[in-house]
Parts: sequence; structure tokens; C-alpha cells
Amino acid sequence: MKLFGKAEAPQLFSGLLDETIYSVNGLPEVSEGLQIPIGFICGEDEIYTIEVSYGENLGGDVEIYLEDKQTSQFQDMKQNNQYPFSSSLLDEKNRFTIHFRNPLSVEEQLFDELFDISVTENLITLNYSGNENAYAQIIDLTGRSLSEKELVTGQTLFTVNGSTAWYLIAIQVGGKHFSKKVFVR
Repeated sequence: MKLFGKAEAPQLFSGLLDETIYSVNGLPEVSEGLQIPIGFICGEDEIYTIEVSYGENLGGDVEIYLEDKQTSQFQDMKQNNQYPFSSSLLDEKNRFTIHFRNPLSVEEQLFDELFDISVTENLITLNYSGNENAYAQIIDLTGRSLSEKELVTGQTLFTVNGSTAWYLIAIQVGGKHFSKKVFVR
């Protein structure tokens, strides 16, 4: 349990759903999607820095993001382990969250935010909500390209005149590449 120090000293702590707050929060393992609420109470209005250090026990493929809910910023703490921020005595104390993610899940989340795919009989409907130039290609399991289109924001339709089978949708947005399998009857 966290014991608070002097009122003028800054306080950093982790909190749980039962509202118990801790100065040290030991976790047996870091799992995909783990989020740890971090509270901060400043002693006086000024600029502070949160620094994250991690040992060898944290896998190299796990990414650590610090979310500042007050500024709506996310920072990759493995790329830059120091986060400077200004704080005031009037700020909300539950300001931060630490997110643990696998890099693949970030790509999947981006895909889910940009695209919605549905299949009805031989019609593949791809809804794109992004603004960047995007291209989609329908590929059969032999690797043959069946259709390729530039995507527009909104709905793009692909007709598959093949047999009932799995097909690959390969999508390029900017420098990113995504692929999803779909089953067409």
C-alpha cells in the first residue's frame, strides 16, 4: 500500500480497480493488453518527468506505451523512456495508464480501425475509413491476382467469380501492408 509523503512532494502510484493504491506493483507476468493505471499528484505547479526502466525479464517483443489522458498522448517508452509533462495542483490524479502490447496487436488494431470487411455470397465489401491512398488486391490461394482496386473512403465492392474457397485480401496504405483471409461461398 502507498504511504503518501509530504504534501509538497510529488506522488506517483499505481492503482487497481478496488481503488487500493501502491507505490510498488509487482506483476507475475506481463500479458498482451495489460493496462496499469498510474496516478500522479504534484506537490506544486511545475514540469515533471516520468522515467521507465525495465529489466531483462520483460520480453523484447513487448511494447510499453505511456498514455497521458490529460493531453491524449501516447509515448513508446522503449524508444524514449522519459516523458516530461507539466502538472498543476488542479490536475486529475488518475492521469496516466501504462499499456503493454505485442507489436502485431498494434498493427491489427490499426487494421480494425481502418477497415471493415464483409462477405455475402460472391461479393466482398470493404469499408475503408482512412484518408490516405489505399489499394486492395484479391488473391486466390494459388497466388493469382483476381482483382485490384484503389480504395476510396467508404465502400468498395469486389466480385469473386470463383468457386467456394478462401481468398486473401492484400491491402497497402501508405507504407503499411495488411492481409486478411476471407471465405467466399
